[in-house]
Amino acid sequence: MSIHNQDSSAGRVIRTIRAEPEEIENLMLAMDGNDLRGTVDPKGHKRYPYRHQSLTVITRQSGSQVTSFAVSSKDLSATQLQFLHGGFLHTDTRCVAKLITIHGSWTEVGGRIVSCQFLKSNIHAIAVEFDSPIDPAIYCPEAVQSRILLVEDDAAIARLTLFHMSEHNAQVEQATDGDEAVAMASKSPYDLILMDIGLPKMDGVAAMKKLRSQGYLGFIASFTSFTDEDGVAKSRELGFAAHLPKPYTRDQLARLLTSLREEPIRSSMHEDESMHQFIDAFIDTLPDAVRSLTEAVSDLNREVLLELSVGLKERAGVHGFEPISEAAAALAKIAAQEDSPEDVQGAVNVLVNRCTLARGS
Repeated sequence: MSIHNQDSSAGRVIRTIRAEPEEIENLMLAMDGNDLRGTVDPKGHKRYPYRHQSLTVITRQSGSQVTSFAVSSKDLSATQLQFLHGGFLHTDTRCVAKLITIHGSWTEVGGRIVSCQFLKSNIHAIAVEFDSPIDPAIYCPEAVQSRILLVEDDAAIARLTLFHMSEHNAQVEQATDGDEAVAMASKSPYDLILMDIGLPKMDGVAAMKKLRSQGYLGFIASFTSFTDEDGVAKSRELGFAAHLPKPYTRDQLARLLTSLREEPIRSSMHEDESMHQFIDAFIDTLPDAVRSLTEAVSDLNREVLLELSVGLKERAGVHGFEPISEAAAALAKIAAQEDSPEDVQGAVNVLVNRCTLARGS
């Protein structure tokens, strides 16, 4: 399986379906019985909605004829892709599907056609079985199960928020004070810590800063009565990666959970297998880097911040993590120019956030 930019081209692509998008969607809904949830493929893997009007599928018909089609994809599982196509395709035909990821790149996945069902007006429902299982979470937001820690001491708010999060395929645990949150997050990282600021024992800001001082790299968002308009800015000033207001709407919660799927930062050298050991070794140093940065910005020690940021800029650059190197360079400049404490904190927050997105080989 290889990864590419979405705008890469494989020659002329033939579009065979002339139906309007609404008609295509109605056909898919009829096939689902109006609800895809709970359905599985023949091997028992859960299906997820995967709607793309122009997904490229390259087929190799009898002999050596190769044709690229723009199809309307319907759903995806770990072992199968289903799509609509304006024509008949023989079973056992070899094909390559260019699956579009949730981050806009695409991967080539090989397989074979296992069924071709006539629907109407020359439109057929095609099923492709992959040569090897895939991870649907790479392509379908609905397949991503987030592990979340909700830190909230108001029982009614917590109960309702837990319910809403469960609708987004989230596995949620709860802490009721800052001390408990730090203890739970220190044992294993979460995809998101949603942190109320006004907590007993240890408030949310102190809990967040303590976790960062321990090198915690997870995504931490504030959960406060800050208005939506200025809440993000205030939260980022405090060091949080995002903000969810109280009260929140379901759309606001959905946007926050979607933001967890931000594209990870990978080394520009990750395709070179000989570099994997060096890339992974660099990734292992990031918790210590975050811990040191957090301590230095807490004391507003500009000399240490300058030394740390210059070192991280160089190490990230030689290991192919240019976004981290750029953020470290920006922090070094701000620390050296005696900018305001708010600007310094903001630059540290950006750098820490990019470190949290870094992934190894």
